[in-house]
Amino acid sequence: MKKISLLLFAFTMFMSASFAQSRKMTEWSEMNDFHKVFDQMYQYSKGNGRLCLLKENSMMIYSASKMLHESQIPANYAIKETRENLDYLLSKCAELDGQVSGRASNAKIKALLEEAKELVRKIEVDNNKSKK
Repeated sequence: MKKISLLLFAFTMFMSASFAQSRKMTEWSEMNDFHKVFDQMYQYSKGNGRLCLLKENSMMIYSASKMLHESQIPANYAIKETRENLDYLLSKCAELDGQVSGRASNAKIKALLEEAKELVRKIEVDNNKSKK
């Protein structure tokens, strides 16, 4: 009886570890990192209408988008659509950084920020579609 209990316990632990590992594989750490950077600056600019944080750190958004673009897309995402949106997101973030560096108008910068936010939403929608 002890052997059966021990065997059952070991099997349960193995299955739990396997489930945790497979769950880890579908998480996208680069997307989480991008969200941390992008959302902070997006929320700050939307909350008070000031772009100073974004203007000081626009290169961080570009760097995070580049790392996201170069990362492997998890299998639970719609790969083709996500790749296309990541390509476009990278170009928008590069354009945003360039416009900030070039001292573009606040209206232009806000428009690019909204376009980038919409692309992030599209990537999330593509992920939700692929789960159905």
